[in-house]
Amino acid sequence: MNRNWLDSLWQDLRYGARQFRLSPGFALVAIVSLALGIGANTAIFQLLDAVRLRSLPVQKPQELAEVRIQGGNGGMGLNPGRYGGLTRPVWQQIQAQQQAFSGVFAWSAEDVRVGKSSELRRARGIRVSGDFFRALGVQPWRGRLILPEDEQGACPSSRAVVSYAYWQSEMGGQALGAGGTLTVSGELKEVIGVTPPAFFGLAVGERFDIAIPFCQPKELRRDVFDVAVMGRLRPGWTLKQASAELDAISPGIFEATAITGYGAGTIERYKKFRLAAYPGSGGVSALRATYDSSLWLLLGITGLVLLIACANLANLMLARASAREREIAVRLALGASRGRLLRQLLAESALLAATGAALGIGLASF
Repeated sequence: MNRNWLDSLWQDLRYGARQFRLSPGFALVAIVSLALGIGANTAIFQLLDAVRLRSLPVQKPQELAEVRIQGGNGGMGLNPGRYGGLTRPVWQQIQAQQQAFSGVFAWSAEDVRVGKSSELRRARGIRVSGDFFRALGVQPWRGRLILPEDEQGACPSSRAVVSYAYWQSEMGGQALGAGGTLTVSGELKEVIGVTPPAFFGLAVGERFDIAIPFCQPKELRRDVFDVAVMGRLRPGWTLKQASAELDAISPGIFEATAITGYGAGTIERYKKFRLAAYPGSGGVSALRATYDSSLWLLLGITGLVLLIACANLANLMLARASAREREIAVRLALGASRGRLLRQLLAESALLAATGAALGIGLASF
């Protein structure tokens, strides 16, 4: 029974292919219409998925939460980092007082110069706290990753971790050891580890090259909002509970870290800041903040284009069916059942759709 059904399906597909060869104009217009509609939708959805929908390539990303000031800091102080929203003193207070996270970490992004003065090359750098990789659950590809003791050592730190892509492209995949050093912004760093190929950092749409641990200078400025803080929720905790706990400890944190050298009104406004937890599974992204609405709108427009293409294709199919009335009448007269004819027409439509989809995926990749 199954063998007969497969033989019949194969015959239908071969007959459909012959029909398309006999009507190359119709086949070309139908396939190109589908390919353009499917290709455009696939390409835009891939971009939307990469920027908006995809989770970070770490262990249990749904447990991650980002700690931010509710409503932002309103442009107060200095904001040198692309993703920094808190100051280092505030981060230290959160680290010491929080109870909502099993692991909490801070990081900041900055461009660095690698090499000596005669051959400087630009690289994307991140500075991270000692628990950054451990809290994320990232395992080393080579060597080891940054640990809390690296943050507590000399300032500036003499150690660094590189991404897999940077290790391959700039370091030639060489073995780590005494010769594995880089001069980063004029400071000699020993490369102690390589991150896995899939790990690109926490900024979606970007890739870091070099990770350097924070160090502990003698004095930290209280008005430089240059670090982002994230954590992994403790088992049983929710974002709402974490936000409530952060809100409760906020008065003490901002009182202890009050900025200096500003007017009384600014200082008072600073002390009224409140912290909250926000979903962190998707990381952070400047692209997302800038283009999120535009991407959804673009996806809707391309979806409408696909719908119009399908409507046009349906009209083409109806016109072609009218031209084939004589053929269908002859086949009925020769004893073909209505079900058999319907299956033949469905096989032709499936062949057309599969060809258009395959070409559309190719166009999307291009």
